[in-house]
Amino acid sequence: MNNLRKQLNSLQEASGGKTISVNDLVIKAAALALRKVPQCNSSFKNVNINVAVQTDNGLYVPVIRTRRDYLCHVKRVVPKTGANQFDFTSFMTVTLSCDHRVIDADGHVCR
Repeated sequence: MNNLRKQLNSLQEASGGKTISVNDLVIKAAALALRKVPQCNSSFKNVNINVAVQTDNGLYVPVIRTRRDYLCHVKRVVPKTGANQFDFTSFMTVTLSCDHRVIDADGHVCR
């Protein structure tokens, strides 16, 4: 995802656009998924996404007006192809919460 983000931000920079964050990409992916599988969207007409964010001041659901990265990224050590070679890479945990009237506990669409 970071490589895609770098490519997109190069295009944005060249055209005078705003920087794209990982948060932007996750929200866009969720919106596209809801359009592709409308049975998972309880309204069926609009795709509305809120992002719950844990901060030092507690959990809140912001209205996203600026492209800031609120998601938590953690650097972890990962093995490389050679023996005793390691590298660092970013990991992100994403959790999907669904309305039980639309998606059951086993992930099945209820409609």
